[in-house]
Amino acid sequence: VDLMTSIESTLLASSWIMIFTGLCTIIAVYLINAPYGRYAPSPSSKGNEWGFLVPPKVAWFIMESPNVWMMALVFVVATVFDSCVINDSKMGNSSSSLPNIILALCFLFHYINRSILYPLQMHGGNSMPISVMLLAFTFCTWNGFNQAVSLLIVTKYPINWMFNPQFIIGIILFLGGFYINISADKYLLSLKKNKQGSETKSYSIPRGGLFEYISCPNYFGEILEWIGFAIASSSLPALAFAWYTFSNLFPRAIKHHQWYREKFEDYPQHRKAVIPFV
Repeated sequence: VDLMTSIESTLLASSWIMIFTGLCTIIAVYLINAPYGRYAPSPSSKGNEWGFLVPPKVAWFIMESPNVWMMALVFVVATVFDSCVINDSKMGNSSSSLPNIILALCFLFHYINRSILYPLQMHGGNSMPISVMLLAFTFCTWNGFNQAVSLLIVTKYPINWMFNPQFIIGIILFLGGFYINISADKYLLSLKKNKQGSETKSYSIPRGGLFEYISCPNYFGEILEWIGFAIASSSLPALAFAWYTFSNLFPRAIKHHQWYREKFEDYPQHRKAVIPFV
């Protein structure tokens, strides 16, 4: 068995494992409130079984950054070994293909925002247990490897893939979801500042835009992003990631929705959890 066949087989198996992990994640997130964000334990709490608390900016950077540096690492490895190990041009370094570059940049833009720009905008925020951070770090390393190997080594799209309706629709969905995700996150961060611009620990009912229809537009946007990415990529690793994103964020959005309705008596009754009108 040659090297590329082994890489393809490993990527295929890894993607199916991620799909199965998504099934387990749906159950776990329904049963357990992952202790970060509004469910984070108090810094003064004792006997926290999730481990010691990490400052939010540090936690977000550490756990999300593997998606960025893993793409860079695989690019370097693919470039170095392209000529001396991988002789099949169909499966060599794919980073010279424009559709591959566009898809890789979509992935990188999201995670540069998530690991660097988003934490920099935080106004204090709740600390995160180290166990949660390490679980997220592990998943992001795994997923970053899958997407990087898929886009930079295994799959090389022809230039005319850019004009395929599937690619165009997928990119439009990704960009739309990216905008929704960033806008919703920015608005939620603004709610954590009082009129004097300092941090507040209190929560309020989000208003305006998609918040009039759903409780979690930020999650809706991220789910939409990766569905679009999977459509544009037309690959099993991208599909597995989109499924896992849904598996993780959809039940958490339902938990958020229930939390809002219990905390605020005047919470809009017509508002749904994560999918408008559903």
